[in-house]
Amino acid sequence: MIFESFYKLEDNIKQNIYLRGLIHNAPVKQRPARNSSREPKAKSIKYYLTTATVSTRVCKKFFIDTFQISDARIYKVSSSSQPSACIDRKGHREPANKIDVTRVKEHIQSFPSYRSYYTLSDAPNRRYLNPDLTIRKMYQLYVEKCGEDGTEPVNEKMCYYVFSFNLHFKPPAKDTCQFCDSLQNILTFSENYEEKRKADIDKKLHLRKAAQSRTAMNSDKISAGENRCANIRLRESSSFSKIKHFCRLLQTKHVCL
Repeated sequence: MIFESFYKLEDNIKQNIYLRGLIHNAPVKQRPARNSSREPKAKSIKYYLTTATVSTRVCKKFFIDTFQISDARIYKVSSSSQPSACIDRKGHREPANKIDVTRVKEHIQSFPSYRSYYTLSDAPNRRYLNPDLTIRKMYQLYVEKCGEDGTEPVNEKMCYYVFSFNLHFKPPAKDTCQFCDSLQNILTFSENYEEKRKADIDKKLHLRKAAQSRTAMNSDKISAGENRCANIRLRESSSFSKIKHFCRLLQTKHVCL
């Protein structure tokens, strides 16, 4: 019950505050003789578990095993009486060696890409670049761009790391819709607001019609599998006899079912 209520708390800060309320720092009442190489004990730490209105003192090992926490976390929470000791600062400080990859992302996004018209349901976010491109070629163009702007480029390995998994160089097995691609180019590169608004409306309408057509086609496939039909075809006539007189009178009709 104590374990479950502890881990139902929303974040580490609230959990640390809860732990801090169960740990009491008290002055040392009795100092036993110690080896001179060790520093004297500065404080005495007492651990408690609370259920309803009853508070029971326990040993440190029992306290750690109850909450399944590390000794380092206990030390951090109990080391100071200040509220800041309960704050978890992991991930809140930007590393000094962090590399700015904003320009790399902008460079990759500057290449025209298109979306497969017939694979929207399978991979709606996947886009395809020119098959003649490679990450190395894109990096070389990025280095040239940095040389023109007078900025320091990142290494090629970082370019591979930033490259999105939703971008592919290999063309899709199914065709794309040129109408959708042309509208997407307008939405991406046009600076005219009215032109972009019209292109957005046309694209949504076009995709809606395509979805309706796909639904109707799938419905026809299902009904065709359930209903039986027969195809009858009348082929050309052939003579029944080799005798010329009977050839004019008797002929065979071929009916294919």
